[in-house]
Amino acid sequence: MQTSCAAILGIILLVLTNLAIIICFATPYWLEARHIYTRGLWAHCDDRDCTWMFQDEFAIQKHLPVWYQVAQGLITAGLTCSLIGLLIATLVLCCQCQNCNGNHAVAGLLLITFLVMGVGIIIFAIKSSKEFNASIEWTVTGTYRFGWSFWMAICACGMSLITAIVYACMGRRYYA
Repeated sequence: MQTSCAAILGIILLVLTNLAIIICFATPYWLEARHIYTRGLWAHCDDRDCTWMFQDEFAIQKHLPVWYQVAQGLITAGLTCSLIGLLIATLVLCCQCQNCNGNHAVAGLLLITFLVMGVGIIIFAIKSSKEFNASIEWTVTGTYRFGWSFWMAICACGMSLITAIVYACMGRRYYA
């Protein structure tokens, strides 16, 4: 069994994409308030400690606006699709059979990842800008700015699209 350079490139990009999604998903730096207070999808932190959404019988989660919960759900769906894509890609790489091609399935899952994460990021950006006065950089009137976790989510979203293109090309070559 010989593995192509495209397959190696695809699996490396897929692992890096999953790593970026997991990091942005888990870290509480989507919004920063002058290094005193930070907000992530799943935690709100001050300079002393972090309060996770699931603590104290979901005390924070119950008071979040609907758009915040929608963004959480969409980013979670993107992470799930990406992890399933990684599982399928690993199985395809390790267990090739003569008449099956999982590359299109991986490409499809990664396109879904791109779409749902993109929508979640856009919702988060627009609503944070309006409700929390968040901006790209510190302004005189700005309360929050978008933190590095937010920017990593954008990069992970773009990486999922690039990786989907690589897998779609690999699948196409398989049938040519």
